[in-house]
Amino acid sequence: MGQKGVNHRSERKICLVIPSLIAGGMERVMSELANYLVSNEASVWLILMFRDEVFYKVDPRIQVIEPSFRKRSNVTYAFFLFPFVRRKIRNIRPDTVLSFGERYNSYVLLATLGLPFPVYISDRSSPNKSLSNFNLWMSKLLYKKAAGIVAQTSKAAELLSKRLKGAQANIRVIPNPLREIVRANYPKKNQIVALGRMVREKRYDRLLEIMSLLKDLSWSLVIVGDGSLRPQVESLIIGYGLQDRIKLAGMQKEVDHFLEESKIYVLTSDIEGYPNALCEAMAHGLACVSFDCVAGPSDIIA
Repeated sequence: MGQKGVNHRSERKICLVIPSLIAGGMERVMSELANYLVSNEASVWLILMFRDEVFYKVDPRIQVIEPSFRKRSNVTYAFFLFPFVRRKIRNIRPDTVLSFGERYNSYVLLATLGLPFPVYISDRSSPNKSLSNFNLWMSKLLYKKAAGIVAQTSKAAELLSKRLKGAQANIRVIPNPLREIVRANYPKKNQIVALGRMVREKRYDRLLEIMSLLKDLSWSLVIVGDGSLRPQVESLIIGYGLQDRIKLAGMQKEVDHFLEESKIYVLTSDIEGYPNALCEAMAHGLACVSFDCVAGPSDIIA
């Protein structure tokens, strides 16, 4: 067991649970939420289910708890994970528990059965994202045990209610918070920007095809993000002959300067939970273009 930070305050005790704090939208929102709560006089514990890179900075007053064991097979790991989560929450005795992640919310609900602490959960990916039959069965069985369910969009709430067969009374729509945006007023370029991991659902193949059809050669594209599909993205850039017009900036903790110097933000995803980067791009004053994927863009772009 690893613990980072110390918090001896006696205010409201909140326990947050998430698989990890690797780079990603869910992880970023959780870290910002934890920092906000602790800055508003709450005592905050953050339980990580996996030992992994911590990409996002959290306030040192937050107690970050991670397991000492590492993941093996899913079945074997569950036997370690359930008692770990249950023991930590029972020892913390929080006023409230909040869990993020549709693949693991059921694990948290199962681990806290019989404990006298209200557990709120939130699915963070697209409501159309494929889950295993086991995950679906677990959610139908256990989500009704939650004190409340947070959906990021009205569409997500609608689809989740259908999946859970009428649990809409327990579902509330709470969009993601938007961090404070500091405008630096960089000189604008004829630049299009896209933010996000290089994974299949982000559909960078579609974005690169669009760039190849753009007749005005004064426009360039910068993609901020990295991932398993980077070799395929690089191959497509070469195949379209776009090496001089596309920059791959890799994973970045600070993205504001990319947004400030660009004029257009583009989202070509097939699915989204709630596209935080789209909100940030709008706050930076960019013209935003998005495919109408499920879910998020239709709630954000008027």
